[in-house]
Amino acid sequence: IAGKSRLPCRKRGGRDLVEFAWLRDWPDELYHDLAWYYQVCERAGRWPSMTRINEVVLLPKGGSGEALDRRPITLLPTTYRVWAAWRGKQLRSWLKEQGISPAAEGAGPEDLACEFGLASAAAKHTGEVAAAWATDFTKAYDTKPLCVVRWVLEAVGCPGEFVALCLSAYGAPRCVRTRKAIGPLHQVTHGIPAGCPFA
Repeated sequence: IAGKSRLPCRKRGGRDLVEFAWLRDWPDELYHDLAWYYQVCERAGRWPSMTRINEVVLLPKGGSGEALDRRPITLLPTTYRVWAAWRGKQLRSWLKEQGISPAAEGAGPEDLACEFGLASAAAKHTGEVAAAWATDFTKAYDTKPLCVVRWVLEAVGCPGEFVALCLSAYGAPRCVRTRKAIGPLHQVTHGIPAGCPFA
């Protein structure tokens, strides 16, 4: 409730027909209902089918206006984006507690290699064994099979309710919209949607 004034009211809502601007005007009682809704969804491990539609919008990338000069962004349901922003803080704290360090902004494979090199040298000095495994989804998150995303999340021990709701949202049917034209819904098997707070 305390963070509702920080909601991005200029962002477009998703296909669940909830606009961010409306959320800022909600009374506190509705936020208690929203928290209850999230608890029910987490216990069920899925989002209601009526909210499970993702709209892929093709935004202009350059100045040519050509069809191929566009980049896709996924408009996930507004209620999912609010949940992901709320749970994202808890997930980052949990990852830190588990010793899983997401790459800092701007960090790349070279930084991870350097970090491991230092840890390896320290381990050699103390006679310990050092091992590392790095999975870089920075530029490839939208092509990974959802079964692989599930496996990675479960392998690092992510809480089950988090894994289930993320994959319920990622696997939702998607349609593509450009200008006023909207295509049919398609079931997806790959990709963390571009536009997800966790992407």
